[in-house]
Amino acid sequence: LLQQAEDQLSKWNSIHGLSTIYLNKGYIYLLSGEFDEAAKCFHHSLDIISSELVNLKTFINAHLNLGYIELEKGNLILAEQHLAFAVEKSSMSGSLAFLLDSQVLKANLRIKKGFKEKGFNMIQKISREARELEIKFLQDKTRRRLEQI
Repeated sequence: LLQQAEDQLSKWNSIHGLSTIYLNKGYIYLLSGEFDEAAKCFHHSLDIISSELVNLKTFINAHLNLGYIELEKGNLILAEQHLAFAVEKSSMSGSLAFLLDSQVLKANLRIKKGFKEKGFNMIQKISREARELEIKFLQDKTRRRLEQI
């Protein structure tokens, strides 16, 4: 279905639509553990929108997911670079959900660097804020991460 949508959106030259298609393809590869293919899709999504930033949500999500991929690979410097892009654009967006989601990645980076307690406390705080703000996807994400620690 994504391929059919991509074909149609290509005909229409829909920058927003195509960037979203590649973001969704990246999610599928990410969920199946194919990190290299996921990264290609996220990068392609960013390439499509890089000139105009027509879709801030896609830009932020792509960088957050690339940050997680680099974190899993142990490339902490690249993960931090993607985090910086996500935080900068999250601040511009005015979205608390994006800012908190960026902080989850930051907490995971701290844990990976050996600051487990500090990262754990950050995730607990984000979890409480997500619950208070009723941001379901962040409640789920932080709950899963706290169970893993």
